[in-house]
Amino acid sequence: MYEVGDVLPFGIDITDADGNPADAGAVALTLIKPDKTTQALTTTHPSPGRYESDYVAAAPGPHIGMWVATGVNAGTEPQFFDVRPAGYEGIVSLADVKQTLRILSSSHDEHLKAYIAAATGIIERHTKEIVVRREFVEEYCSDGHGVMLARGPRPVVTGVTNASGAVGLGGLTTSGRWLRGLPYGYVTVTYQAGYDVVPANYLLAARMIVQRLWEQSQRAGTQANQMPDFGEDTPSDDSLLSRQVRQLLGPPGPLVA
Repeated sequence: MYEVGDVLPFGIDITDADGNPADAGAVALTLIKPDKTTQALTTTHPSPGRYESDYVAAAPGPHIGMWVATGVNAGTEPQFFDVRPAGYEGIVSLADVKQTLRILSSSHDEHLKAYIAAATGIIERHTKEIVVRREFVEEYCSDGHGVMLARGPRPVVTGVTNASGAVGLGGLTTSGRWLRGLPYGYVTVTYQAGYDVVPANYLLAARMIVQRLWEQSQRAGTQANQMPDFGEDTPSDDSLLSRQVRQLLGPPGPLVA
C-alpha cells in the first residue's frame, strides 16, 4: 500500500514474439494523476526489455501509468497504484493488528497495511457508513434551499465555494446530512464525515477480517515484501464477512446521519 510521499515504482518488461526480453523501438510512459491531469515521465532502461520510472506521489487517489511501446515489439499496458493520504490509518492501527497477530517484525508491515485498508473498505461498504473520519470534496447543484451530502455520519462542513469564490459558512445549517442555506447553482463543498471514536464492534470486526486475510496469505505462501497470489481463492467481501463479523456489524443499511 502506498501513501502520499512514497515512490511509485512504475516498470514494464517487454518481450519478443518468443517471450524473450527484447527492447522496443521507443517506450513512453504517461501518468494520469488523481485530478485527471497527465504528465510524461522519464524512463530508465536498466536491462534488455526492462523499462522503469519512479514517481513520488503528491496526492491521494488512483495513479495510472500508461506504457506505450512503438516500433518493434510495440504494445500498450496500463499500470495502477492506489495512493492513500499520508499517515493513513484504517479502522484499526498497524500496531493493534500486529499485537493481535503476535507479529514482532516489520517485514510484513506493507501486507498488513493493505489488509487494514481492505478491511476498512469492506466494513464501510457493508454498513454504508464512513467509519474512519476523513475529508471529502464534492460538487453539488443547489436549488437555493439545501442538498443532502453524500457521506455520513456526522458531517462537518469546513468550506464551500462557487463561481464567485468562497461562500460564508455563517448562514449554513446542517441537520444530519442535510446542508441548508447554500446559494443557488453549482457549489463545491468540503466536509469531514465519519466517527470521532470508532465503535468497539467495528474494531473487533476489522481485526477478524485482517486476521483471516493474514491466515489466507500464509497458506498462499506470502514472502516478506511480496503481496500474496491467492489465485482462484482470492477472497471476496462475502467470503470475509463471516457470520460473526456480520453479527458484529449488523444488517446493511442506508447511510445514517
